Amino acid sequence: MSEHQKSNPGRPQLCLRACILFCLVFTSFSASADDLVYFGNGSVLIGELKYLERGRLFFNTDATGTIPIEWEDVERLSSDQQLRLELVDGNRYFGSIGATDAGRRALVDARRGKVSVQLSQVVGIQPYEEEFWERFSGSISAGYNFTKASDVAQFNFGARGQYLTENWRSNVDLNSIITEDSENETTNRSSLNVTTRRLRGKHWATGVFTSFERNDGQGIDLRSSIGAQLERYLKNENSQRLSLSGGLLYSHERITGTSDSNDSMEALFNVAYEIFRYDSPELDLTAQFSVLPNLTDWGRVRSEFNTTLKWEFYEDLFWQLTFYNSYDNRPPTEEATNNDYGIITGVELDF
Repeated sequence: MSEHQKSNPGRPQLCLRACILFCLVFTSFSASADDLVYFGNGSVLIGELKYLERGRLFFNTDATGTIPIEWEDVERLSSDQQLRLELVDGNRYFGSIGATDAGRRALVDARRGKVSVQLSQVVGIQPYEEEFWERFSGSISAGYNFTKASDVAQFNFGARGQYLTENWRSNVDLNSIITEDSENETTNRSSLNVTTRRLRGKHWATGVFTSFERNDGQGIDLRSSIGAQLERYLKNENSQRLSLSGGLLYSHERITGTSDSNDSMEALFNVAYEIFRYDSPELDLTAQFSVLPNLTDWGRVRSEFNTTLKWEFYEDLFWQLTFYNSYDNRPPTEEATNNDYGIITGVELDF
């Protein structure tokens, strides 16, 4: 043993402790990325399962970041996370997932015991986050159109947010369209909707909602509504969704340009349809149609129709085309129009 080693007896122990500390730190970072995705060709991805939605599994690895994987390409799946699984038949399970030897099956360590599920029947996976802020997701969109010939400019902005727990889902939707015309005043069409749903048995949900709307074209300075609804999912698959809902709401309308206001009860009937595919060409189409017969002002009927087509041109960035139409057979003023419709384009960012 050299004199230098004799004079530094603690150095080997210090190096050993540093190595152990490094291994522990490395292990702690690696432990957060132990989810496994198996493919039919035998390849495996190691990383972190983010969520499954609309036929795509979003998975994060150190090398690729978060990437979308078509769900039908996944042969097996394993995750120690506490997950919320939703099946085509409406059943929901909470627990971790273990891979099995059987093709396209997974073993869910659910609260009532282990359950074997067919992956083709799984339409949604969401990690059940313990932290409050980690339960949020959302998107924002914006667009601008200008036509020199008519000297009309239009700006639109939208934002969506979702908060998810085991049995509750809350959504916030904000949309605003401002149109500037050199020959007319600036018009505003804006809405804010907040909905909270309680997920019930198979394919059923109950909810309460509140909304605030402004539509200068139809003579509404502000319409405030609050109501309750019952919702039924007729289809909930990895390529399409179809739901029906009905309910009652109370509305208070302030009329544009006057001090007048209306209070009324309305019925609500709504149908929503989504279809999405990720083979070329990619397609993401959503449509919603609502009919609101007025129960107080008998004979007055309102309706809302919205449809949006989206393409993802970069990671989490979408180009979208939207058509909307608001109809009121008995608008509050003579100057107001029965139909307020338009086409808007913009860019949407999901987060």
